[in-house]
Amino acid sequence: MPTNPLKTNQDLFTETEIDFSKTLGKLLYLDVREVPDYQNIVINSETGEVLSSALVDDNTGRIVEGSVSENVQAEVRSRPIEGTLVAYDLILEAEGFGGQVEITIPATSKLDTLVYNKEVKLTGLTARHWSRTTRQTNGSRVTFSHTQGFKLRAEGIQETKPSAKATTEK
Repeated sequence: MPTNPLKTNQDLFTETEIDFSKTLGKLLYLDVREVPDYQNIVINSETGEVLSSALVDDNTGRIVEGSVSENVQAEVRSRPIEGTLVAYDLILEAEGFGGQVEITIPATSKLDTLVYNKEVKLTGLTARHWSRTTRQTNGSRVTFSHTQGFKLRAEGIQETKPSAKATTEK
């Protein structure tokens, strides 16, 4: 098996390829944010009014031709759908990483037992590498900006119970 860590711009890494416990270290629960589902809407760029008759192609994310008057300047925006929940974004302190990390877990996860600043354990952790290059033109000058990172996801979370050794040492 080749060991090139970044073969494409959308590689998925699992616990068999990365030692997450060594990379992230001890994880402390800090906060949680709900991640709603989003819908594409079309707005009038000049007035900000939602154009309810306009259609957006779900595959391309572009306005369907002919669904907006030619004299209207329109753009596609995403907005959250109220009352929907697709996942949770956990904010954790990763001592091995030296800062905070955001990890997405399914909406079905039970979070009611988590306590602020207590150690937690994640199950089914994966990391997806992403990268994006943008090109900007300013007159005759062309610049490229390259951004990359990792999106962390987990199948579940549980609070770590103190070991018997740690309890007796106190």
